[in-house]
Amino acid sequence: FEVPQPIPGVLRVAITVPGCADARGGDDGDAVVEFAVPTIARLPPLSHRLWPLLRQFGPQALLELLACAFGERKILLHSSTLALLPSISEGLCALLYPLQWPHPCIPVLPRALMEMLEAPQPFILGIDSCWLAHASEHMPEELVLVVCDLGAVDLRGGAPPPPLPAH
Repeated sequence: FEVPQPIPGVLRVAITVPGCADARGGDDGDAVVEFAVPTIARLPPLSHRLWPLLRQFGPQALLELLACAFGERKILLHSSTLALLPSISEGLCALLYPLQWPHPCIPVLPRALMEMLEAPQPFILGIDSCWLAHASEHMPEELVLVVCDLGAVDLRGGAPPPPLPAH
């Protein structure tokens, strides 16, 4: 079936999905999904610059990282420079625009909260590289490990993102 495209900033399209629990606590057994086109045609304002993300990762690694984020994977960023983690995590979330990352995003995870790596939902978490040994006992198999200092994306046991089109 066809659904009309919303007019930017004016119209929202709502679709009722029967038989699904509404995330907002609806009691009728139906979920309502709303779609709207954002009113601005550029990236949202950022508190950090995109340059560190673009500088650290080559085109292929950045596309793999974006594909993992679009696929709602569990992403662990690590760097020996903690100041790099907020720029990379916020930049990654900004590049998902016009979509938004609805899951936990903690640019610098405190060591005391390493158990967050065992969370069942997708996340973007950042840690100091020297904490990797401590974090390894909490890492799930499907975790995407991102080495920010080298600009490398390690998919570990998870499936690789779908291949990009040739053109």
